[in-house]
Amino acid sequence: MRSSEFLPHHGFALQYITLLSDFINLLKKLLKKKYFRLIRESLNAHNKALSILKKIKKWKRV
Repeated sequence: MRSSEFLPHHGFALQYITLLSDFINLLKKLLKKKYFRLIRESLNAHNKALSILKKIKKWKRV
């Protein structure tokens, strides 16, 4: 397996990891300010986004 074949997927994974770390940092800031309702809403939004991503992956397989 060539490294060039692996790079596109790896790039996507890196983007997702940085996005996730940004999201976690945002949650930490919210925790400090005790915006519990906002945290719950943002977690719900994140879960919805993940479920949408899973559906898209399923459609791509078909």
